[in-house]
Amino acid sequence: MYEPKSTKGNLTKQRILHIARSLFYRQGYDCTSTAQIAKQADISEAAMYKYFKNKHDLLLATVQPSILFNRPKEELISLTNDELIQLWTSDLLEKIFANRPQFTILFTEAVRHPELSEQYTTSLYELTHGDHEILRRMKHGRIMEIDLKLLQVGIIGATLSMVQHTFIYNPETEFTHVPEHIKKTIFQLIQGELLKKEQEKLQ
Repeated sequence: MYEPKSTKGNLTKQRILHIARSLFYRQGYDCTSTAQIAKQADISEAAMYKYFKNKHDLLLATVQPSILFNRPKEELISLTNDELIQLWTSDLLEKIFANRPQFTILFTEAVRHPELSEQYTTSLYELTHGDHEILRRMKHGRIMEIDLKLLQVGIIGATLSMVQHTFIYNPETEFTHVPEHIKKTIFQLIQGELLKKEQEKLQ
């Protein structure tokens, strides 16, 4: 997890970011004003623009994951395809779950602001060692070759929908980790797609 230095300026910037993310998440980007953000952050709008050049710049910052999972590549090389995909899926789900507000804002606002998705992909999206290992095995024909980035987008969307569905039908639910029934469902879907080549060889 990345933790910025605790200087006064960084603390103010993080406070603005935290408030903006919370407001965008709860009431939407277009329904949130910079005046509202500044007021809750206890600063002037002019002061806020010292940290973020405009509201859209702040929007992009709010979708940046704050908790990341990136295992050492040495830990992944010796795994079987099944073990690698299961570990990769588990790490991705934990990343999604730990950053639900960020991904929810990204998916919700990208409909009205499509450039947000493009900026996320070009500026914020980074391949993990697990991504690289899966891509390497795809290249060598050991795993079915598909668009890994598109697959991750699908997983994020499906996971957020499943979590929301669970909250709707059981509002008292308190999650601290990815629910096992969601993890199992997502893993079965991914395993069926990425290991298709391996399964075909066994038939």
